[in-house]
Order: sequence, then C-alpha cells, then structure tokens
Amino acid sequence: YELCLETTPRPALMVFLSASTKLLLERIQARKRDFEMKIDTGYYAAVNAAYEEFFKRYPGKKMRVEMDQWDFAKNRTLYKELSILIDSEMDIE
Repeated sequence: YELCLETTPRPALMVFLSASTKLLLERIQARKRDFEMKIDTGYYAAVNAAYEEFFKRYPGKKMRVEMDQWDFAKNRTLYKELSILIDSEMDIE
C-alpha cells in the first residue's frame, strides 16, 4: 500500500459520493443481492465511517456529493449537474 501511495499521482480532484448508512442499507435492500443481504449491517456502518474519515483527512482538493440528496437512478439529469459542478471546481469552462 505504501509503495502504491508513493508512486501513484494524486487526482486533481477527489469526488466523494457520500451517503448515510441508512441510505446505503436501503439501497442494498432494494437491490436484493443475496451476498449483500448476508453481510452484517454493522460492517457497512464501519466501512462508511472509514470512508468519511479518509475524506476528512484527505490533503488534496476534494468535493463531497451528498447522495442522500442526489439520486442518479431516479433523475438522470443529475449526471450533467455533477459534471458542471466538477468542471467548476476544476476551473474548466
């Protein structure tokens, strides 16, 4: 891991699609994939907390997208809105 960390360039912008554990569990249950349903919900909460901590400590340029407010499956126009937001963060016109 450390070797990869040292040799891999940092992205110009890290986009973090964050979601509450409640939303993650709702989406997992809606997909009804057997292997996901067998995993303890505490595991999902722990992984989600680890991602939140990583994002908080990430030293580079970053942008959070709150997935509790963005549902790409229900509103496909959000992809364009996200693209505009990313371009704005990157100072791309």
